[in-house]
Amino acid sequence: DGQAIWMDENIRYGKTDRCSTFNNPPLCASGDFEIRVLEVYGFAGA
Repeated sequence: DGQAIWMDENIRYGKTDRCSTFNNPPLCASGDFEIRVLEVYGFAGA
């Protein structure tokens, strides 16, 4: 059991694994990936 998603401090590389907290499978087959584009969304209350 690991982390659903992890990114390094430079947000260039990441890892994914099955996580019992979120009950998810790994997000990619190899488990390791390179981050090329990252989109971040935020929501603010009125």
